[in-house]
Amino acid sequence: MKASTFAKAGVSVSAAAALTLGLCSGSYAAGPTATDEDPTVAPTASTLVGVGSDTTQDVMYGIAKAINTAAGSQVIASYTATGGTTIKYRSGSTATRPNGSGAGYTALKDAIGVTANTTTSKVAVGDVDFARASGKQGTAASGSTGVSTDVPFAVDAMSVAVPANSPFLKTNGGSGLSISDLRDIYAGTKTYINKATGALVDTATGSADTATYEPINAFVPKSGSGSRQFFLQQLATQTGIDLTANGSTKGDGLWNNAGKPTGSAPYVGAETYTADPANAGHGTPVQEHDATVLTSAPATVAAIAPFSGAKFIGYHNGTIADPDANRTAGSDYVLVPFKSSVAGAPGTGVLPYTGTTTLAPNTDYVTYGKQGSETAFALTRDVYNIIPTAAWKNPTANAKYALINKTFVGAGSDVCKQTAVIAQYGFLPNPSCGSTALTFDSYSTATVTVGVRTAGVAGKSAVLGVTVQSNGNGGGTASVTVGGKVYSGTIAAGQTTGTITVPTPSAGTFSYSNGSFVPALAGVASAPIANGTFTVAPAAVVKVNGSIKAVAPKAKHTKKAKVTVTVTASSAVPTGTVTVVVKKGTKTVVTVKNKTLAHGRAALTLPKKLKKGSYKVFVSYTGDA
Repeated sequence: MKASTFAKAGVSVSAAAALTLGLCSGSYAAGPTATDEDPTVAPTASTLVGVGSDTTQDVMYGIAKAINTAAGSQVIASYTATGGTTIKYRSGSTATRPNGSGAGYTALKDAIGVTANTTTSKVAVGDVDFARASGKQGTAASGSTGVSTDVPFAVDAMSVAVPANSPFLKTNGGSGLSISDLRDIYAGTKTYINKATGALVDTATGSADTATYEPINAFVPKSGSGSRQFFLQQLATQTGIDLTANGSTKGDGLWNNAGKPTGSAPYVGAETYTADPANAGHGTPVQEHDATVLTSAPATVAAIAPFSGAKFIGYHNGTIADPDANRTAGSDYVLVPFKSSVAGAPGTGVLPYTGTTTLAPNTDYVTYGKQGSETAFALTRDVYNIIPTAAWKNPTANAKYALINKTFVGAGSDVCKQTAVIAQYGFLPNPSCGSTALTFDSYSTATVTVGVRTAGVAGKSAVLGVTVQSNGNGGGTASVTVGGKVYSGTIAAGQTTGTITVPTPSAGTFSYSNGSFVPALAGVASAPIANGTFTVAPAAVVKVNGSIKAVAPKAKHTKKAKVTVTVTASSAVPTGTVTVVVKKGTKTVVTVKNKTLAHGRAALTLPKKLKKGSYKVFVSYTGDA
């Protein structure tokens, strides 16, 4: 414990009592890095591949490890958000690593056919089976009509982190930051802080007395982050935060300031002090739950950023590696208590964890991480694994859907059983674990046309041609009803055409109806086929007078006998084939099938020698057109 930290900061006794939990580093070996958590075995067709949220990448690594070990095979391959630049998927395609909940959700939609990614680092159809998300993704759908389903599995506590000795630790007498304080900071209403007392003031007051006040640098994670989305949405319950800014409803369009923080002026944004070579004049994007943006801030500013309580616990306990290399969660940077107005909340503020040396999730944070009068505001959030809705609606449709259900769906699913792992990684249990109540976004549509490829002749079949256009061109099954019977045809994956064959024993005009195309991709909706008709011509009737004869002379038993067949007709030379059967009494001893006629004649040698005796030779001719 860095006791000297308190003396230098001048924290009051009451504040020290609240902050002691955050300032004990313990002695733990560093846990695995994001790169270490990536799957080491290439996923097979039977593996569930997941990408997305940085917040849940570590806990899903732990859960995947437990499930894979129990199964003795790779059930889950969960790729981290920040383990590298690209991922080589099982299709063989190499794609940019989806970094964050939004990017993971987009990758899932590309993989199941809702959208078609046209970027150079595209996710191929079938590459991703689920997406990790620390916040709801997409537009809510009524009932279970959405293409994707957010399946909750744990609860995370959101807090704010600051460097050690930060004046934010003195705000409100050391009892933490209230919802109003957070709103004022991130709305840019209060832009300076009193270095001695932690009081928040506006620009006019702070800039006039730089000896007493220093500018606030309030960071938010980069666009697409689920944590950014959640944090800003909670602040949006208060006035002063406009989530529709720049055309965004998720907060992704907010505060992408031109330039980067200077270290000497107020700043609210998603860029760091480090220059981005690819974006001249800007800083690099702020990665969620990485304290580097705080510990690298100049001493002349008061830096602050939203931070996952679960990640903080994991860093502190050594369960996972801290991306802020050579820094210690709880010593070099700390979480600021939340000043709650909920009845019974501790006067010293509430933190997402309990403990001193070893931290554990604080179950009271669910109750007190709120504002008494603001029922819509809360600093705890469900975290999800997003799956295709089609998977839980059709759990026995195929092996992949069955595995998705076993792994994610229901309180008894393999993921929901991992309560010890969930707690180990700093998360609280979720009473709704495995629920499929939340569906989002619409299926993409397919356009289907049917035309008569072969009209058919009585006694044969008509062939209907099917043309399908849809995102991903994942193929599927097309079917129509003719005469009360359903006839189907398959469109192969990657193809846009197929056929439906309909037997037509008689002539006439036939109607097909109740047609539909059922896609193989989970993100494409079934499409109707317009009703239509096709005409079957009567079969041609040709009368031929003719005869068939066979000559089977005596043969020696030491040689193979020969048979000559001649077919004659009065108006044409017959074509086609004949079949010869040789019998001894009622027993068949030799059969020669489909011997082709040449000029109405076929000569053949039996395939084996016959024993001494008398045999009957039977010849059949099936005719030709």
